[in-house]
Amino acid sequence: MSLNNTTLTVALVSGETNAFGAVTQSINFTHQAQSISNPITNGTASGQGNHSMEVTGTAGTGGVTIDLTAVVGGLDGKTRDFSNGGSGGSVKTLIIENLDATNTITITQGSNGWTGFSGAATGFDYPIEPGGCLVIHSPGSGKAVSSTNKDFTLTGSAGTPAYKMSIVGVAA
Repeated sequence: MSLNNTTLTVALVSGETNAFGAVTQSINFTHQAQSISNPITNGTASGQGNHSMEVTGTAGTGGVTIDLTAVVGGLDGKTRDFSNGGSGGSVKTLIIENLDATNTITITQGSNGWTGFSGAATGFDYPIEPGGCLVIHSPGSGKAVSSTNKDFTLTGSAGTPAYKMSIVGVAA
């Protein structure tokens, strides 16, 4: 299996309208990430990845732990080990989207907390509001995964909010 060229495209299009006395002026801007011109290609070196997957699930109030050395799903339904079998794997892109319309999903680190969020193995606590997402994109060397640097928990504020997670990286 080989990775197709993968590009993350992120853009924010916004603006404001302000009244200055009798004059009203609108100003708009577009911030678009430069990564469009720097795709992740197939391989295991800098700027490369060899596996990608999209996983959906639910995060109940008891939480669901995501172990990056044993992510199940994707197009072929197989398990991916983003530590690359202990041989220096990494996550190049991670998107976690809260699909729920009313409940928050909070990301925290597990017992072998993945340092890809903040550089630390503990202490990360990030709520994804309904309809929101968290994006990490590190196309060069990526964010390392190992047997002791591998997991995080998704916990719903109520009910069982659905999430979608997309991962690109170097995996076995």
